Amino acid sequence: MKIVVVIFAGLILIGCTAVTPVLKSEEDWSEISYESHIKKLVKYNCFGCHRGAYSKANLNLSTYNSVKSATQEGSLLDRINDTEHPMPMRGLMSSNERKQFLHWAKNGCPLSTHSVKSMD
Repeated sequence: MKIVVVIFAGLILIGCTAVTPVLKSEEDWSEISYESHIKKLVKYNCFGCHRGAYSKANLNLSTYNSVKSATQEGSLLDRINDTEHPMPMRGLMSSNERKQFLHWAKNGCPLSTHSVKSMD
């Protein structure tokens, strides 16, 4: 029984430590899209409060279009970088994750890697 608990706890830790890969090279940054990076960040960091019909602050981030709209027309980028009132509430995402959001927004919020490549 103890072995099962230890294995389960280890799997949880592995699953929670890396939401998205750390991007280091310019080539890596050119591949950022909603499907490849942003969706995972939103799911891990935002779905606890901002998913479904009863989303807090009337902000449902469960679809590509809603995340794109909150990024381009709303205050999502400001909120995820706000040190006084961070979103998520447990604390700011890593600097690398926040930079991924910013890069994604600056590139027009592409849905997929294919749409990123077609922007060139």
